[in-house]
Amino acid sequence: MRVRSGLGDSFKETVRAFNAGHTCKVDLTEIPQGALVQKYASVIAGGQEPDALDAIRPSS
Repeated sequence: MRVRSGLGDSFKETVRAFNAGHTCKVDLTEIPQGALVQKYASVIAGGQEPDALDAIRPSS
């Protein structure tokens, strides 16, 4: 799962809790806000789209 960096520990805690209770595991990758769109475009173009992504626009 790729998420923008700077969101605090909520995603980390959620992934940690999920991984503790399941045999399949989630990998969490934090991506700097300024690189997010380009990173997503690159991985999707390369056929490696994430199973989940953080698409919530941060408030200004």
